[in-house]
Amino acid sequence: MVKKAIIFMADSGGGHRSAAQALKEAFDFLRPREWGVHFIDVFSLLPFPFNKSGGSYRPLVTYAPWLWSFLWKLAQNRWFLDFVFGFFTPLTRNALLKLIRDYEPTLAISVHQFSNVVPVKVFREGGWEGFFATVVTDLVTTPFAWFYPGVDACVVPTPEAKEMALKAGIHPDKVYLKGFPVSLRFQPPEDKREVRKALKLEEETPTLLLIGGGEGMGKIFPVALAINEASLPVQLLIVTGRNASLRRALERVDWKIPCRIYGFVDFVHLLMQASDVVLTKAGPGTIYEAITVGVPVLLIDFVPGQETGNVDFVVRNKLGVFAPSPEKVVATLEEWLSAPALLDGMKAQARKLANPKASLEIVSLLLEKCESEGRKLCGKPPLF
Repeated sequence: MVKKAIIFMADSGGGHRSAAQALKEAFDFLRPREWGVHFIDVFSLLPFPFNKSGGSYRPLVTYAPWLWSFLWKLAQNRWFLDFVFGFFTPLTRNALLKLIRDYEPTLAISVHQFSNVVPVKVFREGGWEGFFATVVTDLVTTPFAWFYPGVDACVVPTPEAKEMALKAGIHPDKVYLKGFPVSLRFQPPEDKREVRKALKLEEETPTLLLIGGGEGMGKIFPVALAINEASLPVQLLIVTGRNASLRRALERVDWKIPCRIYGFVDFVHLLMQASDVVLTKAGPGTIYEAITVGVPVLLIDFVPGQETGNVDFVVRNKLGVFAPSPEKVVATLEEWLSAPALLDGMKAQARKLANPKASLEIVSLLLEKCESEGRKLCGKPPLF
């Protein structure tokens, strides 16, 4: 009999879905055909108009970062979270209990900060006796909503996140430092030139990958223009994700350097393997994917709040630098390209910090805990 797991995620940004897919991949690798894994968009459980709130993430952080920063700081207060979760619990109760009836999961995993407190409470009230785990996908400045003492396990990617989990009251026996779940496709290449050849790129030219996550966020356009105007001796790969307007604007540029522009792609791992530097906003997923591949990171932007600490994380661990302006980006690239030893040092640091098997270790841990504690469904709970 196939056991079932559900993973709570969201498409607000690309990182949550990427983490969920990495975990599903680990299930398929470790226990092929034994587990059925289903993704649940946490916002889809809400009634209209709240079910549309996931789509507000990119415009909010792009056009009103001050408002996002304010909301993030407000959500770091327990009294505010208690109010928010208290408000949404009755609105999502029936939908959550329907999940139990439809999927009968043995294991539930959250990779989103807003799918911990309410699902755990409603599931337990409904009689569910499965295993509930949180897999934190923020690195340093982790939103307080991630941490709920009622979960069965809380897996964190960094010592800073572990400290936050303990401060939030999660029992130490439930907190596990395992790294960040990244797809097994993200591995250091044996030969960058071979990867470039497969992608029909120039094989010997230093290669830059400019990416803003699944939503094409950050200062991609001005940074791309600055690199182009500087006529650096590089080839530039740009991933615009779902940001169609950004792609159209870039395609109208008169490029002086070799440039490839991609939309939303499923081969980012190959683009990273072909690259010498990844330029990105400080999204945790992209940072850890680059680290895992062994590529230095040049941060060009960050979302106030949850990504603020990621900048310090990269700089402190000597994985790259933060260049907040296009001019600084160009100056940094000129320095790196003229001193290959700098790039080699950052690559070595990435190899030390990376854990390419983190997703496997996380799923192995959760399966072991789930099965050793004999968790199972206790019938189908009635809808409230």
